[in-house]
Amino acid sequence: MTPVRPPATDIVFAAQALVPATRAERAEIAATLVRAAQAEPGRRVVVKLRSRPGESETHLEREPYQDLLPHRRPQNLVYSYEPMATALETAAGLVTVSSTAAIEATALGVPVIALDSFGVSKSLLNTVFVGSGLLGGRSEVVAGRFRHPHPDWLRDNYFHPEAESTWWERVERLVALRRSGPFPRAVWRLPGAVRCTRPGTGRASSVARTARCGARRRSRSERR
Repeated sequence: MTPVRPPATDIVFAAQALVPATRAERAEIAATLVRAAQAEPGRRVVVKLRSRPGESETHLEREPYQDLLPHRRPQNLVYSYEPMATALETAAGLVTVSSTAAIEATALGVPVIALDSFGVSKSLLNTVFVGSGLLGGRSEVVAGRFRHPHPDWLRDNYFHPEAESTWWERVERLVALRRSGPFPRAVWRLPGAVRCTRPGTGRASSVARTARCGARRRSRSERR
């Protein structure tokens, strides 16, 4: 018997350890999640946390959301320690600042809001979403106005048609070339030239000799 997939109604928030950085900004996100839960009591707002308390992480989380959310929070505002893929199975929308979960959600057809309430910058890691149509503020999260990316942005960010993927053919050609014989190996680098040897001969390749000759010609012309 095929299992019945739960209805996709959750709002999932993908927490990040380092973004945003300040306690005040993270507290604003926590307050936004509370308002979103209060706006629709019949819909779960899932705070997808990176790890359980005490578990080791690559990045130590600044100001955990468990400490910022009120103890007497709405009953439909819940924590989740499940894998992101599991959380997205019941997601009607994903909200984050710049988590890669936004890409994962996009691949699954789950609409997204990438919060720009604190700006768009390299430090927030959200410049990739410029032009995507995903950037939005806290009020849009509360209103549930999640959106799908613009087609042009999708194409520019690896969501292009499979027929346009040529990289695998290039890899196969490189593998075949490697199997036909060893590649020339760089031995040392001289100013203006790269010296290469043919494996087993110790002789410079024609590419290296040409590069050295070119470097000598440039040197002579510069002296003139």
